Amino acid sequence: MIALSLFALFGCGGEQQLDETISFNIEDGEYSNLIAEVTVSLEQPGSVWIEYIGDEAEALKTPATQSALEHEVIVAVMRANSEYEFTIHAEYDDGSTGVIVSSYTTGQLPPSIAEFSVDNYAGYSDGYTFFGPAVKDMYSIATDVDGNVVWYLEEPGVTEREADREVRPLGNGEFLLLKQGSVRVVDIAGNILVDIDGRALGFDLHHDLVPLPSGGYMGIAADDREIYVEDQGRVSVRGDSVLELDSEGNLEWQWSSFDHLDTARFPGPLSLGLTMDRQAVDWTHANGIQYNDWDDTILLSLRHQSQVILIDHATGDVVWTLGEDGDFTLDGGEWFYNQHAPELLEDGMILIYDNGNERPTQDGRHSRAVVYQLDYDNMTATQVWEFDSEFYTGRLGDIDLLDNGNILVCAGGVSSSEIARLYEVPFEPSAEPVWQLNVPGELLYRGTRVNSLYE
Repeated sequence: MIALSLFALFGCGGEQQLDETISFNIEDGEYSNLIAEVTVSLEQPGSVWIEYIGDEAEALKTPATQSALEHEVIVAVMRANSEYEFTIHAEYDDGSTGVIVSSYTTGQLPPSIAEFSVDNYAGYSDGYTFFGPAVKDMYSIATDVDGNVVWYLEEPGVTEREADREVRPLGNGEFLLLKQGSVRVVDIAGNILVDIDGRALGFDLHHDLVPLPSGGYMGIAADDREIYVEDQGRVSVRGDSVLELDSEGNLEWQWSSFDHLDTARFPGPLSLGLTMDRQAVDWTHANGIQYNDWDDTILLSLRHQSQVILIDHATGDVVWTLGEDGDFTLDGGEWFYNQHAPELLEDGMILIYDNGNERPTQDGRHSRAVVYQLDYDNMTATQVWEFDSEFYTGRLGDIDLLDNGNILVCAGGVSSSEIARLYEVPFEPSAEPVWQLNVPGELLYRGTRVNSLYE
């Protein structure tokens, strides 16, 4: 959809004249039918932003650009098959303003994107929920609270179905796309800003990677070594390394599970089973990492150990181990097993998605989101909250604390005949969901809620 070189209303001192022009061009986004790329030309330096409104009658606007003559503005957060009114605003360096109005109609959603349903109740938070369903064609998706898809990207260069799917908003309209073996950072339109192919650099990156305050990244990579395993002899065992990379993917620091963990600890069948490529025993299977800038530590989730550890970044030493056979005494509740996506807060509260594959008290396998309060002085862990999933999810999963104090839970490791779910649940005893997104027949690795795609 294109609109070219239309006259603008130029306002100065309350008077409107037709002696200035704003020229503009609107193109469909390259990687999404819900994105418009608008180029704007001014006849004098100024900043530009676009206000837009559709049938949902909620006006949105893009951030203002820096002062210039030529501008590129990305308009996102729109529904499919909908007409929008675009109001292009110009604020010139001399204090005067200009405005012009055009229209734009979005296209259809790709047929492989499922139709989502939502259960809304009272007390849920507003915003946009990001997730990456494992569909045949690779899309990262955001919905509004009513389940409408308002943003998606067809990821450039991705041709294979991948199990680990995440889109992580980084702020300022940038997004980290996590794929098996590599990572990309893109802008809101899908244009590639950073592209790190771990395998080309000699790293088998997997499961998780986080941005660092330095501008670099910290992630998890496979680490295979031949060691002695009881009843098996010397075999190839897969542990994990933590890698610190600079902004271009160069290795700056490395930590190995073989150097710091008990290589004789194989607590259950998962830790003795083979990796998906059947090349090694899947000993640790790290699946979540968090860098804590408040004390320069690293939180690492070891799924097949049913433990979460804290690493001192400066020394590499393990500060503590949480879980069965760890450093904390459980003071109320039960331990987690074969977990995903722990989130540690500065006050010692930790959120974990407890898949429960090898839970010793099997009264019918169940999965849950759980929160513990850690007491570092007495080295106790007290379970303070839990939410049981409606069904067992033996893989995947996520849990996040939202700005309104509620908790976002992703129960996404389902079979093709089931429905993956994202829940928003109050952080209260025995709380029931206040919001629920239903995704038919999909695997959801993680979910994230943000207030704006641009900020």
